Amino acid sequence: MKYRAKSKCDLKNDIFEAAAIVNTTDNNSKNKIPRIVVVGGGAGGLPLICTLGKKLGKSKLAEIVLIDKNINHVWKPRLHELASGALDEATDFVNFSSHSHQYHYRFERGSVAGLDTDQKIISVSEVNDESGNTTWPERQLEYDYLILAVGSRSNSWDIPDVDQHCFFLDSINNALSIRKRLTNVFLAAIKNKHPARIAVVGGGAAGVELCAEIARMAESMTGHAPDENAGDGIEIHLIEGSPQLLPRLNKIYGDKFSSYMHSINVTVHLGFEVVNVTPEFITSYNHQTVAADTIIWSAGIIAPAWLSQLKGIVTNPINQVVVDASLCCPGVSGVYALGDCCSVYQNGEALMIPPRAKVAKDMSDFLAQRIIDKVKGRGNDHEFHYRDSGSLIALSHYSSFGRVFSRLLGRSIIFEGTIAMWAYRLSYWSHHAAVCGYRSAVIHFLFRQLTRSKDLKLRLH
Repeated sequence: MKYRAKSKCDLKNDIFEAAAIVNTTDNNSKNKIPRIVVVGGGAGGLPLICTLGKKLGKSKLAEIVLIDKNINHVWKPRLHELASGALDEATDFVNFSSHSHQYHYRFERGSVAGLDTDQKIISVSEVNDESGNTTWPERQLEYDYLILAVGSRSNSWDIPDVDQHCFFLDSINNALSIRKRLTNVFLAAIKNKHPARIAVVGGGAAGVELCAEIARMAESMTGHAPDENAGDGIEIHLIEGSPQLLPRLNKIYGDKFSSYMHSINVTVHLGFEVVNVTPEFITSYNHQTVAADTIIWSAGIIAPAWLSQLKGIVTNPINQVVVDASLCCPGVSGVYALGDCCSVYQNGEALMIPPRAKVAKDMSDFLAQRIIDKVKGRGNDHEFHYRDSGSLIALSHYSSFGRVFSRLLGRSIIFEGTIAMWAYRLSYWSHHAAVCGYRSAVIHFLFRQLTRSKDLKLRLH
C-alpha cells in the first residue's frame, strides 16, 4: 500500500484507522511451536536472528527462519573497506548456511515475492545460478511473527540516468564491482597515463569514509609504481548538496572534515545539487559540472520499492514501513520492522531517527526481548525509545572521529585520533560478538591486530 500522493495528515489518519481495525496482539497456534521469520540478515536482522536462535530456537520453543537474497553477511558500515580492497572476505564474511547450524535457525535464500497478512503467508522467489538453473525454488512460508529488516539503499531522487551511470555502495556485490572498477582505472592511470577521475556523490559519513579509502587505495597502488609521477592523473571528488559535509553534525565538524579531505587530495564540492549525470560529467542545478568517469552514488536513503507493494503494509514516501512505538505495523497482526526500512511513529509524529547500524542493533535488541516475552507468555508493553549514542567516522589510516553524547554532562563529547580509531574497531568487535559470539570475536580481533600492517594490503581480485 503506497501513500506517495497523500498528505502527512492523511498518512496519520491511515495509521490510526488501521490500528483501530485489528487488535495487534499476536495469536499463536496451540498445536505447533510458533514460526518467526526474519527478512534480511544485515546489521539489525542477523543479531536478532542470533538472539532468537539462542533463546528460542535452541530449546525448540520456536522455529526461526532467515530469508535473504545473499548467502553472506558483512557489516554494512565496512562496505567502503570492501570496495577499496582493505577488507578480507575470508575473515570478515559470515556465511548464512554454516552460521545457521550454530545459531539454531533455518536459512532460506531468496527475495520476498508476496505477502498475505490475513493468512500469514510470505512468498519467497526462486533463485537461479549463473547458468539459469534453479537452485532454490519458489516457496511459501507460514509465519506467526514476521520481522522486516531489509535496510535501505542510496536515494537517486529520480535524477535522470543515475541508476544507469553510477555505482552504488549498498551490498556486497556493489562493493566488489566498485573494487574491480577502481583497480582497473588506477592501473590504467599508472601504466598508460590515462586520467582516473572518481566522484563520490553524498557527503555524509559513508561518502566521507569511502573517499578516504579510495585515496588510500590510490596512494598504495601509485606508491609502488616505477614512475614517481604515476598518480598525477588521479582525481577524487566529493560532492555534497548541502553547504557542509556531514550535515547532521555541527558546521565546525563539517569544516574540519573538509580540511581532512583537502589534506588527502580529495576535492570537495559543497552546495552542488545534482540534476543530471552522464558517463563523463555531473551537472548541478546552477550548471556547474564535475568531470568524472567513475561515479559512486552514496546520497540519501530509500527503502526497497517492493515494501510499498505489500498488501496491508503502510509505507511513507521513501518506502519505509510505518510502525508504532512497539515497532509493530499498525493494523497487521504479527508483522514488525526495524532499521533503515522502517519509520517509527509516536503520538502521530514520525521520529527523527538516523539510519545507523547502531540504531538497527538497538531496535533488534528491543524486538528480540518483546518477541521472546510473547512466545513465553509474558507481558511486554514496552515502547522503543531512540537515544543518540553518538557516531564514529574512520578516515582509513589518516584519522578517526568520534562523538558521544554524555547525559551526565548534557552535551556531546568529541574525540579524534587514536582513541576514536580504537572506538571504531571496538564497535565492529561488538557487532562481531553479537553475531558470532565473544570467543570468536576475541580470536578475530587478535588475529586482525597481529596481521595488521602499516602498509595497506589490497585485495585486487
